[in-house]
Amino acid sequence: MNWKSLLLLAALVLGHGAAAERLTWIINDFPPGHVISGERAGTGIFDIEIKYFVAHLPDFTHAIRVTANIRAWTLLKEQDGICIAGAVDTPERRQFALFNQLPALAVLAPRVLTRRDEASRFDRFRTEAGEIDLARLAADPSLRAARTVDRPLGQAIDQFSSTVGSHQLTNLPTSKLALMMLDKGHVDYAFGYVTELTYYHATHPGSAEMVAFPIAGQPHILYTRIACSDGPIGRRAIEGIDRLLGRVGLPPPYFAATARWYDPEDFRQLSSQAIWTR
Repeated sequence: MNWKSLLLLAALVLGHGAAAERLTWIINDFPPGHVISGERAGTGIFDIEIKYFVAHLPDFTHAIRVTANIRAWTLLKEQDGICIAGAVDTPERRQFALFNQLPALAVLAPRVLTRRDEASRFDRFRTEAGEIDLARLAADPSLRAARTVDRPLGQAIDQFSSTVGSHQLTNLPTSKLALMMLDKGHVDYAFGYVTELTYYHATHPGSAEMVAFPIAGQPHILYTRIACSDGPIGRRAIEGIDRLLGRVGLPPPYFAATARWYDPEDFRQLSSQAIWTR
């Protein structure tokens, strides 16, 4: 179901006589989290999550707005009734945003991505557990990296980014550009999610085979939540979201749609009840 049809259905469920508060969901170009154009539009991981909440929170009228990620958080700070799915809870964001308590999704944390034919170059940076030691990687100026700006990728990656110079790290506006540079050999590795890698291969037939290494000192599982404006409407939305998640149980029903973007073993791990009850 596309966005237009879903929002129309939500309006019909609400009824003509009901006065409802308006909730605006902010989405941006972040495939496969959000897919905003093409034949896959509206099928992203967080798109499906938002559709679930739109269909199950009838006390609100719902709208979708597309904007850049950095602008999304500015809108959330300045206006009530703004919500963002797939949000990473950070101390900085908690100064102006409300986050729901229960995890909305569990995803594999960002990793070091590189071409399979270049993977052996990273052996000297790997621990006994096979994870990349970013401190050792940062000390080698011969390898060039790329990352997406304006997205929290974890403390280890953010510290790496603040340590190295521009000759070692290229900051880019989208993960697609980072993966294209990696694919063409313009950088040696990139920081990103395995789901982004899966989507890139699906939409770029013939692209180079790539691998993903976990990062030492960083949790392998990242929990995302819903962030809403710190105002009366945002507070009521957060309360409704947590009530709904508490009622349907974890993992939530929409989680199954993420399977297409994961290796079967990775998805099995993310589906474990132990993951969701930590």
